[in-house]
Amino acid sequence: DCRAVVFRYRYGMEKKLQENFRRNLRAAMQIRGLSQRECARRSGVYHANLSRILNGLQSPSLATCEVLAAVVGCSVRELFASQADFEASMHASV
Repeated sequence: DCRAVVFRYRYGMEKKLQENFRRNLRAAMQIRGLSQRECARRSGVYHANLSRILNGLQSPSLATCEVLAAVVGCSVRELFASQADFEASMHASV
C-alpha cells in the first residue's frame, strides 16, 4: 500500500526509502528531460520545495508523491522501488 510506504518515508522510519525516492525521481526527470524548474511547474510544487525534497531536506506528502509520479510518468510505487526494480520498470516502459 502506497500510503504505508509514504508514511514510513515521511516520518523517517526508512532511510532507504528516502534514498530510493530521491534517486528514482531524479532519474525519471532525466529520462523525461525535465529540469527541476520544469518538473516543479508541471506538478504545481514550488521549485524550492522540490529542491528540498530532492536534497532530503523535506519529505513529500502522499499527494505530492502522486503528482510528481504522474509528471515523470511512473507510479508512486516505482519511485520508492530499489534501483534495479526502477531501472527494469523504466526500460519496460520505453
